[in-house]
Amino acid sequence: MASGEYLRYVALGDSQTEGLGDGDEIRGLRGWADRLAELVAAFSPELSYANLAVRGRVAAQVFEEQLPAALAMRPDLATVVAGVNDLLRPRWDLDAVMRHLEAIFAALTAQGARVATIAHGRDHVRDHEGNPPYTTSLAS
Repeated sequence: MASGEYLRYVALGDSQTEGLGDGDEIRGLRGWADRLAELVAAFSPELSYANLAVRGRVAAQVFEEQLPAALAMRPDLATVVAGVNDLLRPRWDLDAVMRHLEAIFAALTAQGARVATIAHGRDHVRDHEGNPPYTTSLAS
């Protein structure tokens, strides 16, 4: 990879990354990951991009279904946005969600990828027992 250039970008996640309902009248449905890929490609013209995200997926499914394919592509840039569908379930295991996300981040970074994520509504999130959000940093 030349200075500041990426060759392979892979997006993992759920409907937020897939781009469900995200778009405009000019270009149609294009999620944030597609838009980011376009911006990165402006500086990295050789960029290959794959959006593996599928609506409705929980963190365990992203780990089991999308991570192996992502690792096979050997990305140098990856985005992971998952966990919101877990939160929407009547009962969910915060520790299990975090273990899956941490395993995804660890596997991608171990291969040399730069990994980015997005956090949503941290101050308002509670697990099914009313406990506050997980507070350990995922980026260490």
